[in-house]
Amino acid sequence: MLNFIYFVIIIVAAIAAPSNGVLFFISGILGPLLAWGAGAGTRGMFFHGRYIAGLLMGLVTAGIGFGLVYYTQYSWFIADYHLEGWMFLLIGLIIGFVSATAEHAEAPTRSI
Repeated sequence: MLNFIYFVIIIVAAIAAPSNGVLFFISGILGPLLAWGAGAGTRGMFFHGRYIAGLLMGLVTAGIGFGLVYYTQYSWFIADYHLEGWMFLLIGLIIGFVSATAEHAEAPTRSI
């Protein structure tokens, strides 16, 4: 449920952001989704015992999201409250990490 709420906030914030161009809109959607995916993927790799690989891939994926948001200076205002883009991504990273479960991290078995 928390993931769905975060996803809806991402879409609403990207649409409600000031129109500074297409890249600004794309960074408002892609940046938080990359950070959320980095958190969930890192936790999933931890369930499989691949700590170093999970941490490195999480850092790379989150770094791309943070870099995109930093490049466009993405931020938004809600009722006199200013939320910088990197704070929004950090929230997504934490939500992704906390919400990933062992069931989400299971690899499907293939029959040959």
